Amino acid sequence: MKKTLLASALILGFSFSSAFAKENVDFNTLLQQANSGDQIALYKVGVMYSKGEGTTKNLDKAMEYLEKATKGSSTKYVGKSQHEIAFIYEEKGDKEKAKEFFLKACDNGVRTSCEFYKELDGDKK
Repeated sequence: MKKTLLASALILGFSFSSAFAKENVDFNTLLQQANSGDQIALYKVGVMYSKGEGTTKNLDKAMEYLEKATKGSSTKYVGKSQHEIAFIYEEKGDKEKAKEFFLKACDNGVRTSCEFYKELDGDKK
């Protein structure tokens, strides 16, 4: 089960990295936009911090930006941010918080979060 989550996380991470590379995203520009409250930039900066893309990996800063993104008006980016937060909790070893955020993301339309929630919910170890 952990291998499935890890493999999926790696695939999602690769997809994210590829998408950002295609956009030629500048971290500092996104950071300025995020600090102005732009929800999409908050999400992207959070993910970049969580993966160490364009900046040094920092899970605390990732959580800070992703949590701010969950307060925005776009349900799509609320869900995507909750999905990323769940992965951070999973990486930190907190399965219960990961499940909580996968379920929230699922409720906000992130279908893969529903699957991750089911996998974690079935893991009673």
